[in-house]
Amino acid sequence: MPAPPTGGGGPARFPAGSVVRDRSLSLFGTVWPEVYGTRHLGAVRSPVVAVLVFASALGPGAGGLLLDAGAGQPAQLVALDGYCLMVSVLVVPLTRRLRARTSAVPHREGVPSR
Repeated sequence: MPAPPTGGGGPARFPAGSVVRDRSLSLFGTVWPEVYGTRHLGAVRSPVVAVLVFASALGPGAGGLLLDAGAGQPAQLVALDGYCLMVSVLVVPLTRRLRARTSAVPHREGVPSR
């Protein structure tokens, strides 16, 4: 059996991916009620989770096609790192808007913000 590839962080990336995925799912449960309210939370969450499941199913196939096309695993991981960095930068203005919005809405105890 051939040794697993070690370029680009190798097996260390798998636990890191699990931590990020688990934190993002718990974040959905804490941030989304504040942003969307609790009344229609299922209508917001269900399509997002469906897209996440679909994307996670496409990932291995897309990675395999890229490997077949000559894009090595280290190059793919660098591209994914760049994508994550880009999305993180793009989220900063959204975060600022959400903070401003939630600080402007008076909160009453026991009543959701929206």
